[in-house]
Amino acid sequence: MNDVRLVPYLPAWEGACLELCQRSILEASGGAYTPAQRKAWAALDLDDWATRLRDQRTSVLTAPNVVLGLASWRELFATEAWLDMLYVHPDHQRRGWGQRLLEAVELDVHTSHALALLTQASEHLQPLLLSRGYDVVESKVVELRGEHLPCAVMRKVLS
Repeated sequence: MNDVRLVPYLPAWEGACLELCQRSILEASGGAYTPAQRKAWAALDLDDWATRLRDQRTSVLTAPNVVLGLASWRELFATEAWLDMLYVHPDHQRRGWGQRLLEAVELDVHTSHALALLTQASEHLQPLLLSRGYDVVESKVVELRGEHLPCAVMRKVLS
């Protein structure tokens, strides 16, 4: 795909972005979580997620007629930022799009003068983050709609 662009989020993409997140959770994280865990995770509070997409620094990876992926982050403190969302459409994973989104976020965060980027990463996302120099700060299990999902808080010091 030669015509892939990374652009700021537009509210007109809300439906496509929310669907992308849900499909990514339901279809792409299969090996890491049971169907019941994925279903609980994908039962998004759509209003909350839409607000987060709008209010955070959200970038969208697009090609003609398709949203390939998205990433959003926000400042935590003067020296730290929080990677809130990083999702790639399940039909377009394993092509480097997640890495491209993550590189863009890291550059944006570094430009904002934050020194570190933190996130709560699913088991599906952890290999990408580890390959990019993130460290596991804490392994944990979160309860979500009666299901227990293992994840990790991860951190990268930006140079």
